[in-house]
Amino acid sequence: MVNAEIKKTLDKYVQIIHELGNGNFGLRDGFLEPYFAINTSAFFSGDLIIRNYKLVDCWDCGRTAFRVGKELEEKGFEVKYKFARSQEGSIQNYVEVLDPDTKKIVRVDATPWYERLDPEYEEAGEHEAPTKDNYAIAILTQNAGPMLSVEKQTESLFIETYILGSYESTEDKLEEIRQLMAGQKIEKKEKGPHYSLQLWSKLCKSVVDETLDKIVFSVDILDSTKTYGYKGKMQDGEWIEHPEEALEMLAKDGVIKLKIETEEEFNSNQMAKQFGMLQASEIEDENNNITFLNDIAKQSPTRENLVRNLKANLGVLTNIIFNLHPWIQELNGNSSMNVSTGLTHFVY
Repeated sequence: MVNAEIKKTLDKYVQIIHELGNGNFGLRDGFLEPYFAINTSAFFSGDLIIRNYKLVDCWDCGRTAFRVGKELEEKGFEVKYKFARSQEGSIQNYVEVLDPDTKKIVRVDATPWYERLDPEYEEAGEHEAPTKDNYAIAILTQNAGPMLSVEKQTESLFIETYILGSYESTEDKLEEIRQLMAGQKIEKKEKGPHYSLQLWSKLCKSVVDETLDKIVFSVDILDSTKTYGYKGKMQDGEWIEHPEEALEMLAKDGVIKLKIETEEEFNSNQMAKQFGMLQASEIEDENNNITFLNDIAKQSPTRENLVRNLKANLGVLTNIIFNLHPWIQELNGNSSMNVSTGLTHFVY
């Protein structure tokens, strides 16, 4: 039998997460403040770092492991912070605790996918013990990003929604310069967007299991000098409360470009672009209209649920759009960069 305090701690957090309500486990609420800072770790990275202390109060696997681990530590247990990783790169955080009664290591995972001791996934590594300040930020890249919500569908299936984002980094621009200096021919290409964001809703058994179906909603911010002007004409939070209208307005005025793909389309387009067979502008126009989501929803009950979850998180997407600027600052505050030209300004 496992130590009673370990089981009691697990049960406590499982109950707390149940009380959040189905679909509310995630960081969505931390992204819905009308104003927050967006920085980058370094100009060569292309990542976006959201800073907002409301994120500390949200729930995901990392924040759950942090709360469970800290409580067990306060009770005198020896705790380690571990993670598992899926083949697609997704991370599942959990804690390991030494049971003083049996002298055995016990895994503790209170997240919606597991809600039990010793779930069967393969350890991928160990984190340093986190602090509360670690969870006041969220990092978006072009390949990964924070989980906004999780909705249980059946006993074994869940819909997870993620937000991803990036800008064209100095590393991307320097690569072109290297090619030119090496005498390589650079094909003329369309001017890239200032920023790119993606909202994913996917069906799976857990974070570390394969994706069974997916809808991807992509937005390219073509001119970030204009979004702030639109924000000044709107009431606080209007772009959050009415995201579809805000997105349609920006798309109509050429400030952003939308793209909506099913899993089959996304995988096919990614492969075609990887081999230089497809440019982003060549995707069917019908996929660039927000109403295409309604067509996808009619394809199956599963896709209807995927679209519903994606729409429930569109306010996060629009809020990030309206908090992006033509210049992005490094997190240390020493310099900023124009995302259109790559021009860097250093603060001395």
